[in-house]
Amino acid sequence: MTKFSLSKNGIFSKPPEVPWGRWIQIIWNDVLEWPTVIALGLLALILGTVGYAQYFVQSGNSFSLLDCLYRSLQLFTMNFDVVAPGAPIPLSLQVARLLAPGIAAYTLIQTLMEVFKEQIRLMRLGRFSNHVVICGLGRKGLQLTKEFRKTGHSVVVIEWDSNNPHLDTCREMGAVVYFGDARDRLILRRAGVQRAKRVLAVCGDDGTNVEVAEKARELVEEIKRDKELICTIHIQDIHFWTLLRERELLVELSSSFRLELFNIYDSGARLLLREVFRDIETTHIPHLLVIGLGDFGENLIIRAAQEWSLRYAITQQRLYISIIDPQTDQKLKSLTYRYPMIGTVCETTPYLFQTDWPEFQDEKFLKEIMSKGQKTHAFICLDDDSIGLQAGFLLLHALQNQKIQILVRMQEDTGLAKFLREVKSTGASLANLQAFGLLDRTCKAEMFDYSTREALARAIHEDYVYQAQKSGSPVSKDNLPSWEELSEELKESNRRQADHIGAKLKAIGCGITPWREYGAERFLFTENEIEIMAYTEHNRWVEEKLELGWQYALERNDALKLHPDLLLWGDERLTEDAREKDRNAARLLPALLARAGFQIYRIQK
Repeated sequence: MTKFSLSKNGIFSKPPEVPWGRWIQIIWNDVLEWPTVIALGLLALILGTVGYAQYFVQSGNSFSLLDCLYRSLQLFTMNFDVVAPGAPIPLSLQVARLLAPGIAAYTLIQTLMEVFKEQIRLMRLGRFSNHVVICGLGRKGLQLTKEFRKTGHSVVVIEWDSNNPHLDTCREMGAVVYFGDARDRLILRRAGVQRAKRVLAVCGDDGTNVEVAEKARELVEEIKRDKELICTIHIQDIHFWTLLRERELLVELSSSFRLELFNIYDSGARLLLREVFRDIETTHIPHLLVIGLGDFGENLIIRAAQEWSLRYAITQQRLYISIIDPQTDQKLKSLTYRYPMIGTVCETTPYLFQTDWPEFQDEKFLKEIMSKGQKTHAFICLDDDSIGLQAGFLLLHALQNQKIQILVRMQEDTGLAKFLREVKSTGASLANLQAFGLLDRTCKAEMFDYSTREALARAIHEDYVYQAQKSGSPVSKDNLPSWEELSEELKESNRRQADHIGAKLKAIGCGITPWREYGAERFLFTENEIEIMAYTEHNRWVEEKLELGWQYALERNDALKLHPDLLLWGDERLTEDAREKDRNAARLLPALLARAGFQIYRIQK
């Protein structure tokens, strides 16, 4: 539901993310509409009563005030009683007999639209195309609906529970709600999946989300859709998520369907650590304190090890991580077994403790831990927001004389997170204590621009720019834009190259798995393997360009779609420099995949 806020002068202030057109509509619907209708109705009644009184006087007929009021009420049903044919009708009565039925008709139409609003919304589905279908209206589904409506996308929500508490809020944002089981192909078809731009499955059960993706794939492949449908599914279980990611880049490519995986804990950890490590100097070694080793805490440690791995290769200095959890030893042992790089690049110190124990509450335990090494960042990753915020205040109080950044992971950026911001705005000394709203930060439309495929495509382009600048290639500046400035055709070309990574590795007997081992980013191919991958990639690129209308020419001309490298690998006219570009791209694959959290391994025969 839209929340109104009053500015100092008493006027409703518009939230910055709401467009003016939408804001005017909200003000009219929620504030002005019915007061205006009632005021105009009363005006029509008064004008009709006064007009009839004047009409009776002019015609010489006797009348009472009650008689004039009754006849004025009849105007709302378009019943105008001619008392004296030929007598002039006063202006007030003329206005009333037009205004009253108009008000009555407007009220009737609005009432009917309210009664049949759901049927009207469903009728609109037949006209939807390039829209977003969201399966599941939990907190993630509601946040995603808000984000995609904010960016102007049409949104259809599939929800099985007609008593879902988020329904009214969802409809007020302009989304269409369709009740049913999202695993039912008929329901997906009625929601317009075959014409949609993106499907997001964020139901509470991982198996349900996988089934939704499978049914959506069957639908679009049956109709042989030209445009690609992107289906993003949320996987809650972190172990299941890891297993599925191993197959993410190895699935058979399709021109009509693409499956992407999404996990709020992985995305949140990546976002949070990107901010943390960006501000750390190369020579400085941070000391992280992680309180709570649940899904988010585990992902923080995994991502921290991956980020630090590249620095460790240069400095050989390990990252310090202290961990507080009631099952620290068992969980850390399991985590290190699954991700051996943690034991290599990190110095971990476990503390077995319950956050609701009295010793934790009186700060003795926290002060003892903080005295062992200078901590730089504390991440409170508890499932209960209130306990997490309480732990944040306790930690801040225990470290009054120490400079440390404390981040409390909360489910949403409202409630207690909002309370914390309000307390900080009063001038309280809480500068080092911050809330990280997990759903608000991860369930964003732009977050899907950093999917595995998109991350690899960006990295491919960045490496292309770096290699061109490093080699002094006579490529104009216009041909080396940032990813955001890149044309959609070139972006798609990079995506297709990313799509084909799994096929190239499969051709040389290699596979892809989540990045677990230190040094995997420096995986070495044999010269023969590099040649095979370079050959495969070059011929794939030539085929792609020819399909887009490009032709061979001695000089490159992007405007005319001419390129001197549009020759098959074995053509003697293809320069060695052109072949070397493809070989370099093959050599960079291990580092490229590491950026997206993957490593390469050889398949045992």
